[in-house]
Amino acid sequence: YERLREASRRGVDVKVVTPAANNWSYFANYARLESARSEIDLRLYQRGMTHLKALLIDDHYLVAGSSNFDYLSYRLYQEVLAI
Repeated sequence: YERLREASRRGVDVKVVTPAANNWSYFANYARLESARSEIDLRLYQRGMTHLKALLIDDHYLVAGSSNFDYLSYRLYQEVLAI
């Protein structure tokens, strides 16, 4: 969330969408806390769990797939991202 907060402070329109009923309650609570602290627009997806990760940049580039945005997903696990 640090980079998202920095972007938001620079005037970037940042929205985070996460399932309302998350399989990791820690993350759901963390997302709520950080979004409230940084005034990031948090949207809670109400239709169940989803594994999709997506990043829309400048309404022009879409990165989507099953990969988490972390080192292990990029280097160790067999995940898929499409641009």
